[in-house]
Amino acid sequence: TFASAGLAVSPTPTMFSGTGHFYQLVFAGSMNFDAAKAYANSLSFNGVPGHLVSITSAEEQAFVASLGVPVDTWIGGFQADTSNEPAGGWTWIAGEPWSYTNWGTGEPNDANTENCVHWRSDNAWNDINCGNAYNGMVVEYDYGNVPVPTLSGWLLTVLTLLLLAGGYTLLRHRRT
Repeated sequence: TFASAGLAVSPTPTMFSGTGHFYQLVFAGSMNFDAAKAYANSLSFNGVPGHLVSITSAEEQAFVASLGVPVDTWIGGFQADTSNEPAGGWTWIAGEPWSYTNWGTGEPNDANTENCVHWRSDNAWNDINCGNAYNGMVVEYDYGNVPVPTLSGWLLTVLTLLLLAGGYTLLRHRRT
């Protein structure tokens, strides 16, 4: 369990109606960005895999902030080493478009080969060296990307099975 390993996870992921995704604040010991990314990817909620959060709107930013995210918490933004510094080439781990930002004043600044994003005390973002180690991360579970069975699909499956069973019964009676 998380507790026995010295890890703390918010009890239950919380859904944001704006995306249909669930979000969870996780404290997993001191980890650099790659370790936090791997750890988030190892988590799941009701069978849906997790990833470091991608924040794509002001509404989603406000929701994540409402979870009580502390300073120095990893989120899922990163920049390729070959990007135009300091503001070019940012992307989200899960592949969403980089269309919204909440950089703190003077950020991003690439002060020390800073290619990853973490949460600051003022709920703004800071570019930071990916090798730095922090205790927290925000994990997102994309329920919106999981196919949900529809009633029509379920009904079609049941009718097909009934027709197949009926056809089998008819063939069986003809042979006797």
